[in-house]
Amino acid sequence: MKKGNIPRILLMGAGRFGRNHLRVLLKLEKQGLCKLAGVVVRTDKHRQELMRQYSIPIFNRLSTKLLQSVDGVDIATPTPTHFSLVKSILRHTNILVEKPLALNSRQVSIISKMARKYGKIVMVGHIYRFHPLIRKLHSIIQSMGDPYFISAKFLYPETKRIKWDILFELLHPFDIVEYLYNLVPQSGFRTHHNHWVSTSIFYPRKIKGLFDIGFHKSEKIRTLTFHFKNIAVHCDFEKNSIEIVGGKKTKTISCSSKPEPLQLELEMFLKVLRKEHYTYPDIALAQKIIAGIEKIKPQRVPRKPKIAIIGGGVFGATAAIELRKLGQVHLFERGADFMEGASYVNQYRHHMGYHYPRSKETVQESQEAKPAFEAVYGKAVVRHFPAFYCVSRLKSKISAENYLKFCRTNHLPFTRCYPSHDFLDRKKVSLCIKTGEPIYDYDQLKQNIKSHISHHGGISVHFGSCVYGGGLQKNGTKYLKVKQNRKKHKISFDFIVNATYARMNEFAHWFAFPIKPLRMDLVELVFLHLPILPIALTIMDGEFPTLVATGTPRIFTLGHVRESLSKSCVPPDGLVPQWQQPKSNWHQIVSECRKWFPILQFAEYIESRFVVRAVNAYREHDDARPSDIIKHGFGCWSLFGGKVITAVTTARSIAKELRKMIDSPAFPG
Repeated sequence: MKKGNIPRILLMGAGRFGRNHLRVLLKLEKQGLCKLAGVVVRTDKHRQELMRQYSIPIFNRLSTKLLQSVDGVDIATPTPTHFSLVKSILRHTNILVEKPLALNSRQVSIISKMARKYGKIVMVGHIYRFHPLIRKLHSIIQSMGDPYFISAKFLYPETKRIKWDILFELLHPFDIVEYLYNLVPQSGFRTHHNHWVSTSIFYPRKIKGLFDIGFHKSEKIRTLTFHFKNIAVHCDFEKNSIEIVGGKKTKTISCSSKPEPLQLELEMFLKVLRKEHYTYPDIALAQKIIAGIEKIKPQRVPRKPKIAIIGGGVFGATAAIELRKLGQVHLFERGADFMEGASYVNQYRHHMGYHYPRSKETVQESQEAKPAFEAVYGKAVVRHFPAFYCVSRLKSKISAENYLKFCRTNHLPFTRCYPSHDFLDRKKVSLCIKTGEPIYDYDQLKQNIKSHISHHGGISVHFGSCVYGGGLQKNGTKYLKVKQNRKKHKISFDFIVNATYARMNEFAHWFAFPIKPLRMDLVELVFLHLPILPIALTIMDGEFPTLVATGTPRIFTLGHVRESLSKSCVPPDGLVPQWQQPKSNWHQIVSECRKWFPILQFAEYIESRFVVRAVNAYREHDDARPSDIIKHGFGCWSLFGGKVITAVTTARSIAKELRKMIDSPAFPG
């Protein structure tokens, strides 16, 4: 075309994407930027429908004469047709084609040769390069250097079934990373989950990525997160927002959705045709991205893979019990027995939901986990004693009225009544309810775990083994550095589950995975002897006491939200601080708790146990304690146990995902 002429454009396809192209082309035509020469559709029926709606030429077949009469063709047809259509059109005129240009790099090479032979332009519709959010993002991150990890979720409702590679169909995250950092995958692994794919990616410059892409459930999710040393930049394309997260501070930037990306893309195509613009998403770019995606291969996993579990608490041990069905499990525990860490220093409450009135998520998770836990560890559950929950008259974060509403809404059974005056100072509370919330017997639970592990086989337990490092290998295997009996070993595994609770971020540091923000609390738990029957007394919801029976008669645990807390912080590196065990505060703990529970005047102090408890940072607003499964990719997970009752469901979720990786086919869509 001569510079300044108005391009004549032919649109191929008027389906869901094609209708958008048609709408924008008509708008541009009104602005005098192009002339719409017509629309080509596949069937006569479709042609008749469009002719009733639009006063433009509608065709149901291509001809040489038609193609030679236009300056460019806009192809908005289904992905499998792109290669053949581009081949047939390219000798006659220029092309804008929806991504992907083709379904493999061999096809792209053929198109590239034809474009050179006939001297035609092929622009590829990598539309996110025109997205206002991406352009804003580019200005934000350009001074931050390289991220060390990139995570993405591009998941669309399950309304579409495709038979070709999903990663080509929804290549947007790969395209965005190339646009921002000039990076394409060096290698990687993919796992197919019905109609979506999880990819673990090795990029150049030691950058790793974890992308979940495809059609999954009913919610549309389009997010992209760049992890830097002390900051994360999170993009949400559904909300059109960018969040810059650094510690407790989050800066949210709302981005305009205008001008519309498709309009910017089509305007660029018109400028290219008019020779007003020379840089655009071309064949070379399409080849680069498709070749990078082709390097992400299905991981070869043995039918009986070698699985490492780090941590012998209740979550690690339960994961071992579930995963032994899938492969040879090696469990590494630095202590001399199971459940010697946070599982040991615990109030052993078999949570039903009463304890978390500001976190519906924690309540629902506990309720849903109950049947599975009791099916495996039911013998350890101790019932048939009263568990009272009270609301303080002063400084409570929840009112009596709202607590009752919370219980009823979540179908938590209760009776409004008080224990005797010897147990509770009623003047201090505005509400007291009696529940049947049980506890679990620590010793019995440990015995149940040992029984499961010894009777079923498939699990090698390594006590006194300190895991102190690890890393990824290009073939997909992982290795751990293990010290045992003063000897150091480097052991390879197909999969690794990290269940080290407060120390979970050590694992993330070894493998250069994103750090989970955690608040570390150094807590003292007091054990008392009381000559009474089992009972539990809890004051909600603030800096108050709680007294809970144990599985041993007349032995109780006592804690106070304020007085039991020795130290607390959110470490920037996510690691457990090097705290020394403080001097016991048990006198003050008992003294403060006795103001609420007069029965403590008869208590005999047995011992104090100290533990570093880790909770999700910056969740003071709802005090949530969900159990998280952190999927790092590359066959690695971390378990962050919120409540013991969720140990079985959490382990089964990991087993389900791991089974998918073992059974994953080489490709379908």
